[in-house]
Amino acid sequence: MTDRLLPDPTDAVHQDRARRLCAELTLEEKLSLLHQFSPAVDRVGLAPFRTGTEAAHGVAWEGEGTVFPQPVGLAATWDADLLERIGEAVGNEVRDKHDADPWVSLNVWAPVVNPLRHPLWGRNEEGFSEDPVLTGELATAYARGLRGRDATFWRTVPTLKHYLAYNMETDRSSYSASVPPRTLHDYELRAYRGPIEAGVIGGIMPSYNLINGRPTHLDTDLLDLARSWSPWPLCFFSDAFAPANVFGNQAFYPDPATAYAAMLEAGIDSFTDQDRDSATVVGWLRDAVTSGLVSEDLVDRAVERVLTVRARTGELDTAADPFGPGRRTPADLVAHGRLARLAVARSVVVLGNDGILPLRTPTRVAVVGPLAEEVFLDWYSGEARETVSLADAVRERYGAEAVTVADGADHVVLRAVDAAHHVRPVGNRMVEGPGPFEECAIAVQDWGQGIVTLRNAGSREVWTCPEDRIVRTDAPRVSNYWDQSFLLHRHPDGTWSIFSRGRKMWLRRRGTSGTLAAAGETLDDADRFVMTTVRSGAEQVRAAAAGADVVVVALGNQPLTGAHETADRTTLALPPAMGELARVARAANPRCVLTLVSSFPYALGDLADLPAVVWSSHGGQELGHGLLDVLAGDEEPYGHLTQTWYADDADLPPLDVADVEAVGATYWYGDAVPQYPFGHGLSYTTVAYHRLEVGAWPGTTGALPVRVELENTGERPVDELVQLYVQAPADKGYGPRLRLHAHTRVALAPGQRGHADLVLDVAELASWHAGAGAPVTHPGTYVLGVGPSSGDLRLREHLVVAGDDGLTGRRPGAPVDATTFDAARGVRIVERTRTAGQAVTPERTTAHLTYEGVELTGAGALTALVSSPGAAGRLTLALRQGDRRWTLGSRAVAATGTYAWEEVAWPLPGDVTGACAVEVTLTAPTQLAELRTATPPTEYDATTRSDAR
Repeated sequence: MTDRLLPDPTDAVHQDRARRLCAELTLEEKLSLLHQFSPAVDRVGLAPFRTGTEAAHGVAWEGEGTVFPQPVGLAATWDADLLERIGEAVGNEVRDKHDADPWVSLNVWAPVVNPLRHPLWGRNEEGFSEDPVLTGELATAYARGLRGRDATFWRTVPTLKHYLAYNMETDRSSYSASVPPRTLHDYELRAYRGPIEAGVIGGIMPSYNLINGRPTHLDTDLLDLARSWSPWPLCFFSDAFAPANVFGNQAFYPDPATAYAAMLEAGIDSFTDQDRDSATVVGWLRDAVTSGLVSEDLVDRAVERVLTVRARTGELDTAADPFGPGRRTPADLVAHGRLARLAVARSVVVLGNDGILPLRTPTRVAVVGPLAEEVFLDWYSGEARETVSLADAVRERYGAEAVTVADGADHVVLRAVDAAHHVRPVGNRMVEGPGPFEECAIAVQDWGQGIVTLRNAGSREVWTCPEDRIVRTDAPRVSNYWDQSFLLHRHPDGTWSIFSRGRKMWLRRRGTSGTLAAAGETLDDADRFVMTTVRSGAEQVRAAAAGADVVVVALGNQPLTGAHETADRTTLALPPAMGELARVARAANPRCVLTLVSSFPYALGDLADLPAVVWSSHGGQELGHGLLDVLAGDEEPYGHLTQTWYADDADLPPLDVADVEAVGATYWYGDAVPQYPFGHGLSYTTVAYHRLEVGAWPGTTGALPVRVELENTGERPVDELVQLYVQAPADKGYGPRLRLHAHTRVALAPGQRGHADLVLDVAELASWHAGAGAPVTHPGTYVLGVGPSSGDLRLREHLVVAGDDGLTGRRPGAPVDATTFDAARGVRIVERTRTAGQAVTPERTTAHLTYEGVELTGAGALTALVSSPGAAGRLTLALRQGDRRWTLGSRAVAATGTYAWEEVAWPLPGDVTGACAVEVTLTAPTQLAELRTATPPTEYDATTRSDAR
């Protein structure tokens, strides 16, 4: 990267400072520094320290702070400069909070760079894009802002999350992502490598899941690979409670001391475990050292990395720190608010528009739907000082008298079947008792999947069910994943029961007061309520829409209910009740603008045909202003999708398969016709693409210049996002089929012509080749295309590339790693030993694998390194060369212990020579680690190898 922060000699000073300081510490003091909450070591001048301030889109969990759009929204700007400015603003707010309270860590846990391979992932809002290279580019910019551009000291020390192949919440700490080498190198690692090589991060957080059978916190090879890209030492910080999983539900080691020793040896440096109970973790580490499981040298290695992170923030040299108190201007929260508003506006994506947008000056506006008056904050949001909803912004612009708002929530009253009175609010509780009927109304907001939030009519505060199980009515907002959400259960007789998701119990009246509480352990224990609708939300929407010049239908998700960390989505569809509100509004008034505010894509069905469809992520404190700035035309549409919006659930690959190439996930590998393609985003004008000029081919490396001639043929200005894609040759049997290679913006006034200059790095045409174990450029005809999205490439040019595909690397005698298959079906990758290597095994009963180009000239035998843990299995081998095929035979594989490997051999037919494809069939539980060609001895003796550590 041209803007890379090169290694500075002064970082060596930080490392040396850390090394000398570590040498002064006792073993007990050193161990105390490896927990998230580290005590002071007064005798050497070390203050108390905590790792990890959450800063995904603002400072989280530390009181008031500017709340910027969710990362998936920031990414929709495609604007690295803007993301760096936002990162700088967030970093300055972290510094201010640290100055006020040193426990606020200058080690920030952001950005999240997991590629968004599947739109049903519960944490979709935290990532940037399904394209890992674009993810890396935007993450680098945000991290650079957090870090600062001083060559010596860091504003904050960013930590990338979550390494690696983490895109599923269901069973996230026991799920093993099966990722073959090509998917690993082409797709997963790309998002991390850019920020690491740019020198803008100082730490990495491994993910909860396992990868290829081994917990990520134990994968030395992957941790070392990431470290090899960095210009300076990286510190690996465990995810919260993840170390305990290694000896807990992952059961990879039998006890804490052994597990901690293995994690230290693998390269984990800081342990976020047991919350604030550092004594327990230090005790496990002490046991690991005193029992000889791990050396003190490895403890020193981890301590030095942690202290280097602290040194970079100026903690060990406060007088020289340019970001310290008195040497920088405190954060300007007013300016940050303006930046937040701009960020929302630039993140808004116009998905469809028949001309209704931008809004003219309507005299009557209806804003309807559950997002009309809400600004939702997510788990990693800070506390906004004030928020502006869409309805607030519309009233502010057009006048309160011109605006009608209807949230679409039904208002109901509840009466237990055995009660004479309805439940009603008394103080901050719901109690059965007499009183005015109009005080009993409860607003029910349906978020899909049976989940609702409840509030008393006329109040913005929601019901909550805290640990004492009593239903309260005074929660200012939904603030966690469970306590403020409920499930409704309809009995066959039409009565209803209510389930508290927070307490996992059913509601019933309790005590002589009839106070509503989560007190029923089973459905039979629950109160049954007659639920009577006293105000129809749909009717309110219909009436509001019918009397308006234009209707803004505000739909979306509540980011702390349904889909979030620990819970994935089950469907792309809008909740049925929510979609029906849009249809009611359209039936009453066809001049509808569907405004989606969500953490993820939806499949819209017939709602995609509304006059306009607009998307924003949850935009934080300035959501309403920024969104209306675009709807009203004060800001030109700027945002483009960084994810594919699929038309139907049937188009989705399986969520639990991490091998994106195998299942055709993302626009890189998929062939589903999307509802809205990757890169899509409309403007309020039209842009013509007139000419594509491609420069001279630079050879196997170098830059290929590309120029596109453009013209704004409409009546409004535009910042056109010109995107350059390359489509792989049709006969290429591996790697991405279509990929974004460059993008840039061109500002054009109405009627203006201009040009976009882009650069294609020809080395990026290469894809990881299984046989070569390296990136290889496939020979053939590539199609270079430019346009405003991956689905709208206006101009194309063919590139004939010589390539270097003949490099297979499968020479005689060289081992063929079983995971480097060229084709496979029904395969799962597992760990070869507890500490290193991988093998393949059937996902269920049988696996089929092909290894192309295995050179057999001069070989007399083919050997296979196999294992069959716990029970006997079977292995079948065959060879293919053009139209010829040889069946070598099928063999039973005797039951072995775990990590015990047996080498078996097959003589080759005398007429086999040259490169052949080796076809393998495995029957569970057989595992295959490698194939190898050999000169046959007189007899073949099976040998057994094991690594039971």
